[in-house]
Amino acid sequence: MDGSYAVIARPDEDVVEEWSLPAASGDAYSKLVPLKNGSAAFTDAEVSQIDGHTILSFRRTVNASGDPNRLPFKPNALTSNSTQVVMVVAGKAWKTTHSFPVAKANFSWFSQHGGATPSPSTGNLNTTLVTLHGIAMVVAWGVLIPFGIVMAKNKVGTKTDKGFWFKVHRFGNALGCILTFAGFAAIALAYKHAKDPNFVIIHAKIGLAVVVLAGFQPLNALARPPVNTAQTDAHAVYTRKVWEIVHKAIGYMTTALAWANIVLAFQLPLMVNSPALQSLKTWLQPAFFAAAGLAIFAGFLMEIVCVYKQKPTTYDRI
Repeated sequence: MDGSYAVIARPDEDVVEEWSLPAASGDAYSKLVPLKNGSAAFTDAEVSQIDGHTILSFRRTVNASGDPNRLPFKPNALTSNSTQVVMVVAGKAWKTTHSFPVAKANFSWFSQHGGATPSPSTGNLNTTLVTLHGIAMVVAWGVLIPFGIVMAKNKVGTKTDKGFWFKVHRFGNALGCILTFAGFAAIALAYKHAKDPNFVIIHAKIGLAVVVLAGFQPLNALARPPVNTAQTDAHAVYTRKVWEIVHKAIGYMTTALAWANIVLAFQLPLMVNSPALQSLKTWLQPAFFAAAGLAIFAGFLMEIVCVYKQKPTTYDRI
């Protein structure tokens, strides 16, 4: 045990750290040596408690250069008769004796640099459902909802239809919400079929927040006060203004969360290590960034056009 490394999680403090284990002794706990994660081999660590179970997840590089404490990765040596041992323990028994109950850990090795044929895993998730989830979310939050927001913010109309922006905003956001719910249902079904705990990783938690906020927006839109007119009293004007601020703030915040979560999704081990999903990432990631970039550019362009149209003429300035 002496010289091995350990990943220790403290759920009550939401802390995950990596340590080098000392030899077994009565004061072993005081001799733990923190590794400080200096080799960047230990990332994306999370610990949470769900239904009485502690869930620890992290990513690490098993063959980090220059670190003798790392597990060697030898794909050519891995056969049906050879394994590399990973111990999973719980509790505090290791503090004094290093003699503790050991549970089995199910894991897969991944290789992106040749060697023996790897056995990549997608975490038991159905890749078709994951693909549907990814496409639905990128179309909803990369195209439909952002352009609906841009049209509403700048109130883009035509010569014959001043309310054109509202129609685009309503249609785009409604369809975007439908795709969001469909994408959420697809990934929830994938987790159910895989019998994996859901809403454990940060991507799932942010995604749930996005779905809840997206579901609130149409209800909020149905409750909007009437448009202000010359006859509208002061209280109604104030109510409409507050509603507009809340509706816009939730829309902007939800879109920002969705964009951040989509970027995070492309870095998940599931997307990186699964050949079935790597091809999806190859075209879906640039498509999302292109759509998001176009939405930002269109927003700035429309802002400039609107400001230009509102500039006073020479006659107005006299």
